[in-house]
Amino acid sequence: MVISRKAGLLATVAVAGVLLVGCDSGPGQAGSAAIVGGNAISLDAVQQELNGELANQPAPADGSTPQSPADEARSILTEDVRNQIADAAIGKYGLVVPAQAVSTYLTQNGGLDKLVSSSGLSAGNIQDIAHSNVAMLAYAERYLLKLHVDLDLALVNDQKTATATAAKLAADPADVKSILQSAAGPSGQVYLGQQITGGNIVQNEVQYEQQQQQGDDGSSSQGGSLLPLFAAQSNSAIAFQYSSQQWMVALVQHADGSTTASADDTTALGQLQPEVVAQGALEMLSPLGQQLGIRISPRYGIWDPVGMQVVATADQAATTEIMERGTQR
Repeated sequence: MVISRKAGLLATVAVAGVLLVGCDSGPGQAGSAAIVGGNAISLDAVQQELNGELANQPAPADGSTPQSPADEARSILTEDVRNQIADAAIGKYGLVVPAQAVSTYLTQNGGLDKLVSSSGLSAGNIQDIAHSNVAMLAYAERYLLKLHVDLDLALVNDQKTATATAAKLAADPADVKSILQSAAGPSGQVYLGQQITGGNIVQNEVQYEQQQQQGDDGSSSQGGSLLPLFAAQSNSAIAFQYSSQQWMVALVQHADGSTTASADDTTALGQLQPEVVAQGALEMLSPLGQQLGIRISPRYGIWDPVGMQVVATADQAATTEIMERGTQR
């Protein structure tokens, strides 16, 4: 596992940014970088983390250009907010995060000392991130495979079409068939009345990872990542980058946790990288983040409630959900 502020222990899967409707206002409490529920993350704390990281972070091993200080600060704040969400999930769902499990997780990823030296992060930062990641894995084990989503979807060729179509679905969901057919075109791919489970998403992700390992990002096959569907909620329109060549846009009619996982689903979950599993769990906790209320200081940008990260502008958000929420999981 690579630990860096660009990827992180809670690595953001590459499902690329589109448009997030709306804009967060800055926290009302002076001196706060963010407010999560009633908890403030101070500007000073983020700045101290940033100063320490910039002073100690080694040059990228692959020779790539390091993140700018502004991007580093957003990554720091992202991890801090995610830690708050993980803590809230631990309390709400009664998740157990044994100290030994965190220690084992760190050992499996090279050990605390190596992670400190290779990332520029403090030991405390890394332990906090590892604690959150183990909590997400516990949540995933309990809930990820129970997801059931009823949706209508289409695959389109570009971001602009996907986001415009999502907006149309939000405004007129009764006309879903014609809207999706128009977006996909005469030879496009439209799938109505689909049922997708958490197990389907996980098994698809295993296949997608295998494609990537073989150098195929989906540009020469039907494959792509469905991971953002873990953030799906009832009565929502969602659009996200499915592969390097295609975007998926869908009207989510209903989403709940009613599915019973099969043995194959459980096996597939165990085949995924822990960071991918944790990201799926984090996206599934999008409703909890919205319930808590997350406000970001404008100096850092806005909160992307589906990608679960701080981004500079709405165009960098990971996915779009623009219909009024219905029944929450």
